[in-house]
Formats: sequence, structure tokens, C-alpha cells
Amino acid sequence: MNFVGIDVAKNSMEVTVDGGNESWNFPNDESGLEKLVKKMKKFSPCLIVLEATGGYESMVVALLQSKGFPLAVINPRQILGFARSVGLLAKTDILDAKVIANFSAKIQPAPRILPTEAAKKLGDILVRRRQIVTMRTTEKNRLQQAAPSVRKRVKAHVTWLEKELSDINKELKQMIQADPEWKKKDEIIQSVPGVGPNLSITLLADFPELGVLNRKQIAILGGVALSIVIVGKCVVKELYGVAGISFERQLTWPLFLQSDVILHLNPFSTVLWLWESLAR
Repeated sequence: MNFVGIDVAKNSMEVTVDGGNESWNFPNDESGLEKLVKKMKKFSPCLIVLEATGGYESMVVALLQSKGFPLAVINPRQILGFARSVGLLAKTDILDAKVIANFSAKIQPAPRILPTEAAKKLGDILVRRRQIVTMRTTEKNRLQQAAPSVRKRVKAHVTWLEKELSDINKELKQMIQADPEWKKKDEIIQSVPGVGPNLSITLLADFPELGVLNRKQIAILGGVALSIVIVGKCVVKELYGVAGISFERQLTWPLFLQSDVILHLNPFSTVLWLWESLAR
């Protein structure tokens, strides 16, 4: 079985197979991606592992996914921890690729279910919505202390942002309604008291695993699973998630924003929350 590690940088990719002595360097562009796919077809890997590198890996992941290769995107901290555990402290692109390949073979993380093109589009629009909301809040705060000479301009910008937000909300709703699977999931998610369209869209865009994984796996993936650490008489409880999941995919923040309403409308959830709070 061939386990492949790819170290992706802004301009290049270092590729190696676990147990092999060879490594290949390809440019991180269209020509390099074509060469990478040809190389992967030759080896028929059972798993390809990449580090999450702030978006530089996006094109690589999308292409390999479209070609049907099993792959997992891992948090660099997890790779670093693995390297230290086996005594590999030196750091070069070639060594990084070998460590990632070795990690792939030894740990064998489960291949991730990656979003479809439609889900990626939904996610991109959702990110833009968050940006608009942030800008609107900033401008509203600025309006309160704006000088008379600029107040009119700030107010006009707030009006534009509110219209843009309204248009984005309509587009998101249309996308959900146009997809039968999304529409069904959306109805199930919003059937929970306190859960509205914004949280539902966040879940649909960021978690294609919904409906595939069980509740415990989803909790871990979303960073809301409870981890208990016992050191002597000290017991620490904290939320944790899967390494390789970006902050944007963590459920912690959107659920925190919605928590007051959910707890108010779901007495059983309130009891659990109080019990966990007292137990900490």
C-alpha cells in the first residue's frame, strides 16, 4: 500500500511516498498539478495526506478530490507533534514531505468528506456575509461618534451594507431551496427550537459530513466535544476538535452566538449546560 505525503508551499509542492527514497518537486500551478496527478495515478495511493497551509493547498485538494484520490488535510501542529515523537527535528521541504508520508502510513487518518463545488460556493458566500456583518457593525459604531462632516457618508455606507446583506441572505436562501438534499437537511436543522437560518446555512456549508457521521463524530469534528484531562487531583474539562479543522469550521463560535436562544427554548439543554458548568 502506498501512503503519500505532500508538503504544499505557495509556489511549489514536495511529494514523497512512505518507505521510498525518491521525492518529487512540482510547481504549485496548473502544469505542476497535471504532473502531480500523473504521478499519483502511477502509484495508486491508498491515502494522500497534506498539511493545511492557509489556502495554498486548496487547488491541490480540489484537483485530487475531483480525480477520486482518498486524501486528508491535517493541522500542521499534529504533523509537528508526530515529527517530534519520532525524533525528527530537522525541517526542510523534503523532510516535511517524508514526515507527512510517514504520518499517513502510521496514523492513517480517515479520508475527509470534502465539500462539492456547490457547497464551496455556498461557503464562499457565507464568508462574505460574515465580512459584511462585521463591516456593518463597525460602521454603526463609527456612526455614533462620526463628525457632522462625514456622518452622511458613513450612514450611506451602512445603508449599502444592509442592502448587500439582504441580497446575500436572499441568494443563500435560494441556493438552499434549489437543492433537494440541502432543503431537507435545512428543515431538519431548523426544526430544533432556537436554530435559525444563519446557523443552519453555516452547518450546511461547513459540514458536508452531516447525515454521514454520528453525533459524537460530528461533535469532535466541530470542536465541541468534551475532553477530560486528569493530572493528579486536578480535573480539567475543555472543548476539543479534530486537528486539521480550520477555526472557521469550528462550531464553537456560531453555537456560542446562538446559545442563549437555544438554552431558553430547550429546557433539557439548559439542565445539561448547568450540570456541565457545575461539574467543571
